[in-house]
Amino acid sequence: MKDLRPFVDILIEHARQVLGDDLELVIHYGSRTKDYAAPESDYDLSYVPSQGKQIWNNWTYLIDGVCIDFYPMQWEGLEGDASFEGHRTSVIIDSRVLYHKSEAVLKRFRALRGRISELQTPEKKGEMLAKAMRQFTRTAYHLAVLEHVCTKEDIRSWRMEALKIADGIVNCRAVLNQTWLPKAWVRCVEKVVALPIRPEGIDRLLRTLAVDRSYETVREAAIELICRTRGLLVDQQRAGGKMRTAGGDGLFYPEYRHMCTKATRACDGGNLIEANDQGMRYLSETASARASHREEVGYSSFNVVAEYSEKYDAMGFPDITSCESREGLAEFKSKLAAHDQHLQRLLVSEGRDLFMVHTEEDLKRSLLQHG
Repeated sequence: MKDLRPFVDILIEHARQVLGDDLELVIHYGSRTKDYAAPESDYDLSYVPSQGKQIWNNWTYLIDGVCIDFYPMQWEGLEGDASFEGHRTSVIIDSRVLYHKSEAVLKRFRALRGRISELQTPEKKGEMLAKAMRQFTRTAYHLAVLEHVCTKEDIRSWRMEALKIADGIVNCRAVLNQTWLPKAWVRCVEKVVALPIRPEGIDRLLRTLAVDRSYETVREAAIELICRTRGLLVDQQRAGGKMRTAGGDGLFYPEYRHMCTKATRACDGGNLIEANDQGMRYLSETASARASHREEVGYSSFNVVAEYSEKYDAMGFPDITSCESREGLAEFKSKLAAHDQHLQRLLVSEGRDLFMVHTEEDLKRSLLQHG
């Protein structure tokens, strides 16, 4: 392959002249730092400007048919990638530093690799699961676009959304497995399939999203991949257990009483919509907290009520799911009050403090007791 380093040296020197002290780091990554580059492979080159400097100079050239793309990466973006919030983790791991402004800059960049290693430890499994859930949530948006925005005739639009779903799910799976892919998944499908925690038939589903020309077939594959992946995430969430620290199970009665009060106030004001909204929020939060406490699982807004309400229903709470008419608001208010009383009794039976005080001395005693 043609030796491109002299051209790279010219680009780096030009960047130093243009950016001066604001140029902190230049890195080289991609296939040309490994053993699978082809003669026509591009030369991936990036620079990092000083923290907070919004510098976006981009020098891109074709040199004898080879693309050298020399563009900026911000420190904030690199730190996100090192935390598995972005998609360029492999860039940090595999890159070669071609220029660094100072030893402090080099140390900062190398520390990003340490962060990646830290997040691969067993102790960080819960944190990585939460990151995978966030990635999944962002990906699921593209299913809604595929189903409700793209028309069957517009293959370009729905194909692009299908590929975004594939990209997001693959990244979600990599994070769930506390790892990253060395290159784009379309170039290493076998590594995607080999990841230990994976939905059944992922190779078939990814191929369908990328290749099939039938809208209905692609749509069904997208739905299946989304559903299987979500089921996998919930299974991992439950299997993890004890994800909340001691005292951090969300069962602080004053917060739930406040939610109940807001729903009750809406009933008094005759606001049917607000009463239903606040009542449902109160139900969801209390059901989630009770199930999290009983099952030692960190249920969150990622979950639907059905995934944590079984334990709640078994505890005998009154149904405060909805009120259909203004005439029913008085009865709904009574159910809210009964729900609050039932919650108090349960918490007291478990030996929990309700944190209810009436005087300054009560508050002082409570603070001394709980620290």
